Amino acid sequence: MQYIQSLKTKHLKIKHNYINWLWVFWCATVINIPFKIVGSDQGDSLPWTWTTWVLWSLIIFLLGLHQKKNLEKSSASTYIIIAAILLSLPILWSPILEWRIHCIPRILGLWAGLLLLFSLKKNPLLNEMKYYFIFGLFLTALIQSVIVIFEVFYINELPPYWKMVVTHGGYGTFSQKNVSASMIATGLVCSCTLFINNNNRWIKSILNISIPLIVIAILILNSRSGWIGSSMGCIIFIIASFYFKDHNNSFRLNLLIMLLFLGVVIGLVINHSYLPEGLTAAHTGSNIQRWLTIRETMNLIIHNLLTGTGYGGYEYIFQKHMAAQTINLNRDLMNHPHNEILLWWMEGGLSALLGILILVFVFVKDIMSIRNLEQVTYLALMIPISVHAQLEYPFYLSTFHWIAFIVFYSLFYYSVHCVEGKTVDIKKYNLQAIFIAAIALICFFSSVVAFRNEVIMYDFESGENTNLENIDFPWMNYERYQWCLALNHILKFNQSHSKQELLQLKKILQSRLRVHVDKKTWILYLRVEKELDSSELNNDLSTFKKEFPYEMQI
Repeated sequence: MQYIQSLKTKHLKIKHNYINWLWVFWCATVINIPFKIVGSDQGDSLPWTWTTWVLWSLIIFLLGLHQKKNLEKSSASTYIIIAAILLSLPILWSPILEWRIHCIPRILGLWAGLLLLFSLKKNPLLNEMKYYFIFGLFLTALIQSVIVIFEVFYINELPPYWKMVVTHGGYGTFSQKNVSASMIATGLVCSCTLFINNNNRWIKSILNISIPLIVIAILILNSRSGWIGSSMGCIIFIIASFYFKDHNNSFRLNLLIMLLFLGVVIGLVINHSYLPEGLTAAHTGSNIQRWLTIRETMNLIIHNLLTGTGYGGYEYIFQKHMAAQTINLNRDLMNHPHNEILLWWMEGGLSALLGILILVFVFVKDIMSIRNLEQVTYLALMIPISVHAQLEYPFYLSTFHWIAFIVFYSLFYYSVHCVEGKTVDIKKYNLQAIFIAAIALICFFSSVVAFRNEVIMYDFESGENTNLENIDFPWMNYERYQWCLALNHILKFNQSHSKQELLQLKKILQSRLRVHVDKKTWILYLRVEKELDSSELNNDLSTFKKEFPYEMQI
């Protein structure tokens, strides 16, 4: 197919080839390394959050330097910008400072995604670059599949740190199995497009083995988001391929279906007979929690329709709301509605809802404009991550997912709008290109500094380093830095037994509890109050029992 064929222009090949191989190298190596900086299972404590932004800030910078056309004057760009503004506005009236601080990374991530989208629209990925991006994601999925299978059946052969990642709930190098599953599912759809449209015999031979292997990995992860996303993406692509009657590929399509079916059969056999108990657990408890969370989230939306509950405050509001109910809970509440739309709607109210509806309108309008297999392919590639976003929160667990979604949407958007928009030749180094390149350069150095901070804080948390003074711009890693400060006060109190250290610790924990109603922080806070002989201890203990009624011991 045309969209994955190399360009004939030698000049363009030379100009962008280093960007192509930089992406492929990163997909084959960096994203698959389990860096020892993990402090939690989401957000900026994850290694690929910052390594991903380091890479793509550099790519945006390089693309900005090569910008030669000012593309697309259609109204869709205006709609997207208006939607982003509406989605950002509610942070202004979020009632608690800690909530606003907690939400800032989400808003910055939204606008960083838009910067990437518009930089790609101003400098659309060339056919050659599209191929390398899809191939890179396929490589990631293949390597992650091998890692997952190795982790499931040979976990005792893994290094201690890698065992900890698996025990924590993640398979692959991601810290959550559903995140691994949706990325592998995206790679499966990439492998389908490569299988149909690639004539290199070595790559075809690799795909013959890889496709069943990737399907097996998705099935043994026992992830609904992975199952649904991969099934929908592959089915849409295959049906579209038959619909557009590409007779030259009819044999390959039939062979692709056989390979997918072979993977499903082997995966189901392994699922039924050979999987560890942890991966075969039923989803019943999770289903009950999800429906309870959705129902109560909708109740909170109805009571806060206009302004929302406040950006960054979902976990606090929802926990307090549930503590006032008479529902008998026997496990931790979910701290997220597991649905992107519900999260923005509840916290942001009418403004966020309008922003979401505008984005949905633009997306549906683009879907209605589909006229060839290339556009359907890009739509199919977005399906696994889109499904995951309605069942969980992949964009906070993995920047890699956010970047992949933005790039696929930019390809889809360009393929739909490149004819409608007006293309104007401009100078090589224009103000727009310089602005995009400058912002990208700032993001690059910021991400490098933030990643370095994460390494220092991990060393501090693990006891390898007791000095936090080497951290630069700690506000970039605000929440983890605050937690490290809390640990530092504990260390100093153990040495000096100074109540001043406990007072500082109490202040940090109070601030944290305004955002995260988690058991670990609560128990530490109650112990500090007991040590200080606080008059508020009994009231706080009563609050703790309401929020964690199943907790028998403190």
